[in-house]
Amino acid sequence: MMKLNKILFKASTLLCSFALMIAATSIDNICMFSVYQPKVPKSLDKYRKDA
Repeated sequence: MMKLNKILFKASTLLCSFALMIAATSIDNICMFSVYQPKVPKSLDKYRKDA
């Protein structure tokens, strides 16, 4: 059971860092469709290149 917990912990850590990387790289991109442009959370403003 402890081995499974270690594997799940490492997998969740990897997933969280991947999600942060995707969010940080897509902060300055615009949506291709003019109808859907999601609101950007204020916490991602520190990753914006023009700020």
